[in-house]
Amino acid sequence: MVNEPTTTSTSHSGAKVRGSAVVTDDVGTASNSPMLDATLAIAPLDAADALWAAIDFTPPDSQLPYVSGFIEDAGSLFTRLVAVDEGRFAFDAPDGDFLVCLLDGTGPYVLTGCGVATVAGATEWTVSRGEGGFEVSASG
Repeated sequence: MVNEPTTTSTSHSGAKVRGSAVVTDDVGTASNSPMLDATLAIAPLDAADALWAAIDFTPPDSQLPYVSGFIEDAGSLFTRLVAVDEGRFAFDAPDGDFLVCLLDGTGPYVLTGCGVATVAGATEWTVSRGEGGFEVSASG
């Protein structure tokens, strides 16, 4: 079964993870802008080996923000695909450590960076993409 991109209303009280997504200007010549058309792909961190096998490359941790590849069947590699809606997203997830990747396209997808984030109770994530690659940070 393929996971279709899902999003939860940012006002939905059941969403354990809420966040913002921006495109950053790492060189300081323009303001950050909301990410408009992207998909976050989320999987438990211990399932990352399946993704690396699918793209035939295992990146060192320092290269996670820049890792790229073609993803034909994202639904089989990730437990959740979350659409970014005007720079915001919200979804439910159990506590734990997750591999969070940014996908472009509508399927098949192009992987454009990954990061690691933790969910521990209600959590706020900030994701960004810029010249410095993809970043995800968690607070809460």
